Amino acid sequence: MKRWLPILVATTAVLLPNAVVFSQDKAEDTAKKVEEKELSTSEQITKFISDGQLTKADKLIDGLEQDSKQTDRFRTQLATAFMRKRDYAGATAQYEAQLQAEMAKEKFSAARIASLVGTLRAYMPRANRADEIMAMVEKASELVSSKVDKSKASADMESLLRLNVVKSSLLRSDDQVDEANAILAADFKLTQELHATEGSDISARLYSAAMRNLMPSEADMNVRSEMLAEHQALTSKLAEAGDTEMAVAFVQAALSEVGRSYRTEPAAAEATLITLKEFVDHHAENKKIAARLTPYSRSIASYESRLESSKKLLAMIGKQAPAMDADVNWVGVEQPMDTKGKVVLLDFWALWCGPCINTFPHLKHLTEEYGDQGFQVVGVTRYYNYTWDEEAERAVRGDRSADPNPEVENEVLQKFMASHGLTHPTVVVSGESTMHKDFGVSGIPHVALLDQQGRIQMVKVGSGEANAQAIESKIKELLGLTESSATSAGE
Repeated sequence: MKRWLPILVATTAVLLPNAVVFSQDKAEDTAKKVEEKELSTSEQITKFISDGQLTKADKLIDGLEQDSKQTDRFRTQLATAFMRKRDYAGATAQYEAQLQAEMAKEKFSAARIASLVGTLRAYMPRANRADEIMAMVEKASELVSSKVDKSKASADMESLLRLNVVKSSLLRSDDQVDEANAILAADFKLTQELHATEGSDISARLYSAAMRNLMPSEADMNVRSEMLAEHQALTSKLAEAGDTEMAVAFVQAALSEVGRSYRTEPAAAEATLITLKEFVDHHAENKKIAARLTPYSRSIASYESRLESSKKLLAMIGKQAPAMDADVNWVGVEQPMDTKGKVVLLDFWALWCGPCINTFPHLKHLTEEYGDQGFQVVGVTRYYNYTWDEEAERAVRGDRSADPNPEVENEVLQKFMASHGLTHPTVVVSGESTMHKDFGVSGIPHVALLDQQGRIQMVKVGSGEANAQAIESKIKELLGLTESSATSAGE
C-alpha cells in the first residue's frame, strides 16, 4: 500500500484540477439554464432582439396573444431591428402581421389600419412586393368603409380619406390619373357637403384634408389659389381653437403649392409665401404651435431663394443670351463649334448628376431628330477632378484636394459621353467662369434654349417628361416645324 501511495497522490494531483473545471462548467451550465428558465417570455423576446437573434424573437412573438398592445410593441421593435440589417422582407412581415391582427378584430381601429397601410406602402416595394400593395389597400379600404357612416363626419372617415390617398397614389403611378383624381374628387364633394350641413370641427378637418389631397391634381392655378385660401380659413379657425395639427396642415399645403408654382407662376408663388409667413407670424405667440412650425422656417427661406432665381430666369426670356466664355475647352469636337444662325440648347450638367444623366436619352433624340435642320445641343460643365476606371468603365471621383487636370478630365468626359452614346459637344468652363451665374444656374440639369438670333426663348430646370415635351415643342416652333409657326411664317 505504501508503495502505491505516491502514485495515487500524483494521479489525484493531475486529475483534481480537471475535476474542478468540469464541476465549474457544469455549475455554470446549470446556472445558465436556471437563468433562462427564470426569464419571462417578454424578457426573452427583448433579449433576443437585443442580441440580434431576430428569428428566435419572431417565433416567441408568434406565441403571444395577437391582439395585445404588447405584441404590437414587440413587432414594431423587431421591424426596426430588421431594418437596421436592411432586411426589408423581415420588417414588412412584422407590420403585415400587425395589420392582419388589427383587421381581424371585431372592434378594429380604422386609424390604426390606415397608419399600418401607410407604413407598408413604403416598405413593401423594398421587399419586392410592390405588386401586392393595391390588393392590401383595397381590402383595408373595404373594411374601414363598412364601418363609416357617410352621412356624418367622424374620425373613421378621416382614416378612410387617408386610405383613399394611398389608393389614388398607386393608381397615378400606374398612369391611371383620371381614376386617381376621381377618388379624391369624390372625397372632396362628400366632405364639402358634410361641412356645409354640420359646420363642426371634425367636418372642417375632413373638408380641409380632402381639399389638401385634391389640390395638387387641379391644373388651374386660380382654382388652386381659391382652394388654398379656403383651406387657410378652415385651418386657421381650428388652430385658433388649439388644434396644432391644423396649423401644420396649412403650412404643408402652402409649401406644396409654392413648390408647384414658383418656376412657372412666380407672382402667385410669391403671394402664397407672403400669406404663409403672415400665418406663421400670427401664431408665433402660441408656444405650442410655434414649436411645431419652426422646423418649416428653413423650407420657407429655401423657397424664397428659389423664387428669386426663377424671377431672374423668366426676366431673361426674349433677351439676348449672355456671351459664352471665350476661353473654354471643347469636348466632342476638334475645334470650337460655330452655332451662329442655329437653334441652340445649352445643357448645364455634370457627370456626377443623376437627373442630368436621366435627360441623356432625350438629348440624343433631339440631336437625331433635328440635328440636320438647324438645331444643336451644346453641353456646359465644369472640371470636378474625375478619373476613368477602365475595368468598371465609369468615371470615379479623384483626389478632391488636388487641382483638376484638364487634359486628363477632357479624356474622361469623352469616354463618359461615349459610354452614354452622346454625340453633341460639351464645353468645359474654368472655376473662375461666370457663365453658370450669367445664365441663372442654381441647380442642374438646367437648359437654356436660344433662337437663331441668340435670344433666350426658354429656360427649364430639372428632368422629367413635362420639361422634355415643353422643350421639344419649343424647338419645333423655332425651327418652323409646327402648324402655328408655319402659319406665322406665311403671314
